[in-house]
Amino acid sequence: AALYFKPDPELGGARSWIHPDRADGIVAMSAPSMVSALISRAPTAACSLRSGRASPSAIDRRAPKFAFVPTTRSVRGRARRLVVAAVVVPRKSEDAPKGGERASSSSFNLDDVMRNVRASLRLDDRGVASSGMTWGEGVFLGDPVRWALRHDAGSFTEEAAGPDLSYVSTHCAGTDEVWETDHTGYTQVVQLDDHEASLLAAWARTGWWAHPDAEHDVELELGGGADVTDADAADDARPAPHECEVTIRLRAGGLIVASMYVDTREWLPTRMRVRVCGDDESWFYEDWKNVGDGGASAGAAKPYPALTTLKGAAGGTQTFRTDGARSNSGVGPGYYRKPGTLPGDGDAFDSIPEFDGFDNAGNVRFDARKRPEVNIEEADSSHVLVRPLIDGVDVGPFILDTGASGLVISGAAADRLNLRKFGEVWVSGVAGKVPCNFRRGDVMELGPITIDAPVFMEMSVGGIVSGSSEEIAGIVGFDVFKSAVAEVGPGGSPVRLYDPNKFVPPVTWDWKPLLMVSNVPHVAATFAGAPRGKPQIFMIDSGAGGADCIFHARAVRDMNLEKLLPGTKRASSRVRGVGGSGGESSGATRAYRGRLDWLELCSELPCGMKGGGFGCWNGLAEGAGGGDAHEETVGDVWARAGTGAGGRFDTLDVLLASDAGFDLSEHSCGLICANALNSRRVVYDLPNRRIALLKDGVDEPVPCEGLLCPEQTFEAAWIGSDEWEFQEDDAPDDELTFLSDDEL
Repeated sequence: AALYFKPDPELGGARSWIHPDRADGIVAMSAPSMVSALISRAPTAACSLRSGRASPSAIDRRAPKFAFVPTTRSVRGRARRLVVAAVVVPRKSEDAPKGGERASSSSFNLDDVMRNVRASLRLDDRGVASSGMTWGEGVFLGDPVRWALRHDAGSFTEEAAGPDLSYVSTHCAGTDEVWETDHTGYTQVVQLDDHEASLLAAWARTGWWAHPDAEHDVELELGGGADVTDADAADDARPAPHECEVTIRLRAGGLIVASMYVDTREWLPTRMRVRVCGDDESWFYEDWKNVGDGGASAGAAKPYPALTTLKGAAGGTQTFRTDGARSNSGVGPGYYRKPGTLPGDGDAFDSIPEFDGFDNAGNVRFDARKRPEVNIEEADSSHVLVRPLIDGVDVGPFILDTGASGLVISGAAADRLNLRKFGEVWVSGVAGKVPCNFRRGDVMELGPITIDAPVFMEMSVGGIVSGSSEEIAGIVGFDVFKSAVAEVGPGGSPVRLYDPNKFVPPVTWDWKPLLMVSNVPHVAATFAGAPRGKPQIFMIDSGAGGADCIFHARAVRDMNLEKLLPGTKRASSRVRGVGGSGGESSGATRAYRGRLDWLELCSELPCGMKGGGFGCWNGLAEGAGGGDAHEETVGDVWARAGTGAGGRFDTLDVLLASDAGFDLSEHSCGLICANALNSRRVVYDLPNRRIALLKDGVDEPVPCEGLLCPEQTFEAAWIGSDEWEFQEDDAPDDELTFLSDDEL
């Protein structure tokens, strides 16, 4: 793959993207030169940021990193050209409601609706290929971006790149996985809500949801839609006049239900409503056009919306305006394959990243000369506080929080550091969403870790921690955990960060598999009173204090958990969370205290459990795998289920939410909080999607004092061309064992 560019005189010499068919006389950037691109995703190239890392100012000047993305300008820099388009004239239906009538499911049947939709989208025309590409400009998280969407049948790749933020989302049909790359180059397989939402959103835009060959991917029903409560019963939750509703969900137990609203006059989608991570999202598809490919007639291609808009119920708008389209994707099937082995793969523990040729550290670097210990700060509450350096300055304590999907900084601390402000994101708090700006620094250091060009969400974090000697300056979340093995001792001390490529844990540890939703770790666990004793999904939230466990209101209602409340007068608590950049509060939620006899983490994911979203089809890690230098297999790990005592908690103090707070996933029922986690030595291994909860004096200790101590090194000595020298654990001090390469 190659990127084509040339100076554009109208842009003062800035790089302008050129259609590959018109690439004569311009410069081609080869694949090796693309390695340092933030979102380079050519399947044969290693996505590494360690070579050619750019400063924030340099990143701002970079052009979008698309391979073969056509431009809307000619090679001579003429004014923007119009896209040749023809308005779709779809098949009509005699059964469509007349006048101002509101469409209802009783007015249609599903077969007739889908027959009309497929005719309008030209999905039943075998002369029209089930592939294509659209591209254009838009706004993503308040940042201007160039975007492109390619698809071949159910496969797709969506790319967007701007001066500060970028992303890639890809699915290869037949693999049952969706993988994403963020603005740092970090790539992972997405799971649960993220997996379902990515497929539903992309298939809605490509039209695959309605294709006759998609029957093995999605289930369609007429009307009904996602559950709509009285509070949600607004016009946008029901079909408007001249609309009918088709609900879409993934087969094999998908929990997220999308409501697609179709205009019964043109039989084209107008909008889609879907609940994701506790928020209702609405997609709007406007100004449908047919765009021919080259000299082909406009009627030879499928229609695409000229404008696609994504709006969150609480706020935030993303737009994707189409500048051009063509009836082929321009790539082969290999384009959609994931690079190397990724976190969340079922095969992640059978591979060594160095041998995959794929560096997935993102913008995180380890300094082998530094000890793994992290400076911590004491507090009266159960929060763990650390003190990172941002641009070389200590601006105060930060909460170490597995429940944070990124980095957070207070406005005062960001202003003190003079961090650049850009974009906007709406962040889920305890009882709602709040708007936040992004702030970018040059470098952040925490123990042996260095994060280049860190991006923070600016939020108010006051009032969360009690007993801190200084004002809380922010939160350290996923950006640190994603590329490290983190150890947090009982009571929050000590905190150590290890390089996952060098960390070799004891083989006897009882690892529990981790799932990720919105960059926050989740586990499967069963508990006293669980329906039919089946495992449920819990968020691991080390930043939530005041209880061992919290159940959200939907779980309390659906699982009849009121029985956990004491029979006497109920004691309630008001739980508050973070606030927005401008001081907006996410509110507080009311919760009642109760007691839970026991809760135990699962050593095995209940794969294929219908309705639970645990099926291996949706990108789950299939077990707590090795990923280290030992010969342990997945089966060995599963065979030890229940042998580790650290994963079981007895007599828990729980909170039962009575309103909408904490409900951030359709798959989860609540949170395991800091009070419970602080009673264990917890090892978070997000690169291998696993967690170990250890009891001091029972489980083997973390090997920091031995193997991983910086002052000691353990290296194999090279003897000859076909032999290695090493000392076995049970061999005498003066005895050496020799193994050939084949034996190794």
